[in-house]
Amino acid sequence: MFLFLRIERLGEHLGSLKVLIDNYQRNDPKFIAAALAWLTAAEKVMSELRLPEGSEMSSLRSRILRVPDAATGDEARARSAVRRAQNVAANESLERAEVVLRQIVVDAEQRLERFEEKLAEGMTDAIVAGAIPPRQAVWMDWLRQVWQCLVQFQETRALTTYLAASLSGPDRLFILDRVLARLSDKGNAPPPA
Repeated sequence: MFLFLRIERLGEHLGSLKVLIDNYQRNDPKFIAAALAWLTAAEKVMSELRLPEGSEMSSLRSRILRVPDAATGDEARARSAVRRAQNVAANESLERAEVVLRQIVVDAEQRLERFEEKLAEGMTDAIVAGAIPPRQAVWMDWLRQVWQCLVQFQETRALTTYLAASLSGPDRLFILDRVLARLSDKGNAPPPA
């Protein structure tokens, strides 16, 4: 699945985690249900992204749900003790899930950044040689046109072959967009037509 989608979708999901942690610290009675729902949603997103680590979210949910079964004797009668233990299990499960999701995001970002730097070097050569067409009104059309120019430009042909073999089409356009935006901010990209 596309690396940029991993970054966006998992990043969004991680963004909603702060509210849950705040609820845990406030001892919100809905914390456990919210944690279970968050883990379920994380598993769904990871499944859609075809990430095998998503199965761990199910294990983390099970850990929370098994807490009442582990209670024995007086503890089983004391609902508050079970609730506290379940809160702790939910918090620990969320911490583990955060580590798993953040690692996937960091790995995807690092991979894209490595390719982005290589592309930035090639873009600089292409811009200096005048091989990049003027900017168009529709940014995505321009991105595709720039990519085609890079494929045809002798000095960047090997780079585009390497990127095409290493990244999906949408990921290539994603890093090309970032490179062109960065160059535009510095005033180095071609001006609009």
